[in-house]
Amino acid sequence: MFSNNLSSQIVEFINAGVSGNTTTDLIKRQSKIFDYDPDWVILMVGTNDMLNSRKLESYASYERKLKHIVSRFKKQKVKVVLVSPPTVDSKYLFKRHDKEKLLDEPNDKLVFVKRLMEKLADKSSVYFVDVFGAFKSLGLPEHNKDEYIMNVVNSGYEDGVHPTPKGYQLIAQTIDSSLKYQEVVLSGTVVCFGDSITFGQGVVGEGTVEGKTYPALLREILKNENILNEK
Repeated sequence: MFSNNLSSQIVEFINAGVSGNTTTDLIKRQSKIFDYDPDWVILMVGTNDMLNSRKLESYASYERKLKHIVSRFKKQKVKVVLVSPPTVDSKYLFKRHDKEKLLDEPNDKLVFVKRLMEKLADKSSVYFVDVFGAFKSLGLPEHNKDEYIMNVVNSGYEDGVHPTPKGYQLIAQTIDSSLKYQEVVLSGTVVCFGDSITFGQGVVGEGTVEGKTYPALLREILKNENILNEK
């Protein structure tokens, strides 16, 4: 098990989230990620592949592209953490996206992402964090009642996809606790790679490791636990 007695590590966090990205976009951007010379990549992608009706990927295409991304990182000796995307509020999702194009229920599609990531992590000897399960275990989403996924009551937006600051905190805490359980200690350069949920759309500090994005909050957790010394 992870020990808090471990000496602090030198860590630099980088937020490499871009709103609207799919696995196709991440493949196009992957070469730029290597410019950071990452030791670790925390990878969350799949919400747009599965739910953005203007950028949909089939299950087979998503699986193939996710495997490609992971394989390319591994060939460069980059350690990978796969993170399943959180649950979504379908009522608000379908106000912005064409329901007829999705074919399956949105959260069922995200269950596919979760299960694929879990299997890929096992087969490829990378790490997996189940954020989807963490949100699901809290009964999220709860339409216009929960405090974790943006809705009219908590943020004034008919969103249903992007987390609130409290939601981003849950993501960061879930990653932190899961990595501890897996005896993972982040060190060196850690790139958080993904779409708008990594970017932190709608919260203070979006696109950075400051404010209320999940990379910022994860960085803060590690600092408070005396596990992280920044460059």
